[in-house]
Amino acid sequence: MDAVSTHFLNYNECLVYIKTSQPFADVTGATHIARVIRSFIEDDRLLFELQVLTDIDGDFVAIPETIVINGDVIVSNRSWRDMEPRLFYHFSENINYPVSGTRFVIKNNLNQPLESTTRSGLGSGVYGIYLLNESNLSSLVTESNQLVYPIECPDAYIVQDQEHGESITIASLHTNRYLDRIIMGVSKETTIDEIASLIHMNSITNLVTLWNIVLYRTQEYISQTWLEDVLASYVFKYIQDASLVDSINGEIIQELPINDIMSNLGYDGLLADDAYNNGWDRGCVSYRYGSIIQGSNARY
Repeated sequence: MDAVSTHFLNYNECLVYIKTSQPFADVTGATHIARVIRSFIEDDRLLFELQVLTDIDGDFVAIPETIVINGDVIVSNRSWRDMEPRLFYHFSENINYPVSGTRFVIKNNLNQPLESTTRSGLGSGVYGIYLLNESNLSSLVTESNQLVYPIECPDAYIVQDQEHGESITIASLHTNRYLDRIIMGVSKETTIDEIASLIHMNSITNLVTLWNIVLYRTQEYISQTWLEDVLASYVFKYIQDASLVDSINGEIIQELPINDIMSNLGYDGLLADDAYNNGWDRGCVSYRYGSIIQGSNARY
């Protein structure tokens, strides 16, 4: 399944990161599409007057808000950067299950199973920490008193910075919530064509916008048709496939939708090295998990 490469922003548009004022928000800030009205110098600072065209949910607003911001929060102006080496370290306390994949959807949870799985939305797989300097590894192992394993992730999607990581979380969590509603309306007898029709009737326009906000940072783009096909395939697999089983308790589990989206784009995980994304509560993830996998419930 190939993504479509085309233009996302108009010539006078940009992506701007704005701190959120919403209580209990998923993230501290969100990236929006904005129209550039003008740029100007004030007190030796480069400022931009913008009209904010989308809200935090990825919907285009009827009446755009006008704001003035510093140029450093226009994330579409930032250069793409790579990361080497393409590996991270997985830490484990359990000698019997040393390398285990987590944050899989527990299917017998009938109350919003996808949303209840994760708060970061980074996907199902093996999690760990990226270390640019391997000399730090011994001190981390000593501090955590855990076993450590290198996890290669040669085709990882590179998370550029905190703003990029937060946009991934927003897109992924909105996708989970959307598909929770779709899954409630289908059964094992529902065909993939019927699922595709159901998704087409229940607009994913905002999801396409949210994912393209993510992908713009790495100069990629998906079409609505492409995403509809990926989501329909995911739902069909969710209701039909019982091949993934929790290694500890035998429950039927499923990968999160972001796994399917990223793998269809050719990626096998996420790598990040900034302080926000590369930590114990988020971390790097490989979608090439092994035989030891576990369902998860989000911690609140």
